[in-house]
Amino acid sequence: MTITADRKTNSLVWLLLLSLSGCRNVHIHRPDGADVIMSQDEFANYTEAVFRHHNRVMSTLIERIENFAELGRDDSMPVKAAESEMVVSCRPLNDIVDAEMSGAPVSMTSKMILVSAVPDCEAATLHLESLMPRIDQ
Repeated sequence: MTITADRKTNSLVWLLLLSLSGCRNVHIHRPDGADVIMSQDEFANYTEAVFRHHNRVMSTLIERIENFAELGRDDSMPVKAAESEMVVSCRPLNDIVDAEMSGAPVSMTSKMILVSAVPDCEAATLHLESLMPRIDQ
């Protein structure tokens, strides 16, 4: 059975609402430097947006990387480094979504890591995305 991104996202939002049920607000530090206090619903929406954006960027990278590699470009190292950074930064978010989709238990500690992991994933995704126009040049 194939799990769609929409199903993953819906489960993620539900998971976040449940995991943050004891907290009224979530304080995060956005990649642009802003400190933001969000409600549970706002954080769930933010997390969903970051998750979807991350997946779009990764899909685009996969589509384009073949052409980039075939060109034998010397400037591929920054893209590869940014991709590695994004994979590491987004791993907690992806791991929790995968665990939730497989029915595996997710610890409260893992859920609380999302407060810093989601902005880190957003920053890494934006960084990689900023380098992607180089692939088409």
